[in-house]
Amino acid sequence: MTIQSVTLDATLESLPKLMGWVETVVTPLPLSVQQIQLVVEEAFVNIVHYSYGDMGGKVTLSVDYQPDKQLIFEIRDSGHPFDPTRPSPLIDRTSSLERRREGGLGLMLMKKFMTEVRYRREGQENVLTLIRKL
Repeated sequence: MTIQSVTLDATLESLPKLMGWVETVVTPLPLSVQQIQLVVEEAFVNIVHYSYGDMGGKVTLSVDYQPDKQLIFEIRDSGHPFDPTRPSPLIDRTSSLERRREGGLGLMLMKKFMTEVRYRREGQENVLTLIRKL
């Protein structure tokens, strides 16, 4: 069991550091770095926009790798309650990607590339758990 973590400012400027961290964690594993980066990026951007909005804050990501079993990302923030596992009423499955309004695609990607996506509110924190079985 290997656990690593990183705490970042909840701003879009933190994305390059986050993507580098995810790449470092996932590269040695038999998984697609790009898929995992996309999922973590979607989760992080949702936190920046919907949980914190303009108020700013911190996001802590930890990863637990269980060899030959699974990779577990836990993402914590103390912003407004925001459950990214609930389908967005904004999602439009009939229009082309170019014509769709923003909203809902992140959850679709998370569910496509991860085995499990869970959300819970723990005290004053949002906790998003992303699990990928190997």
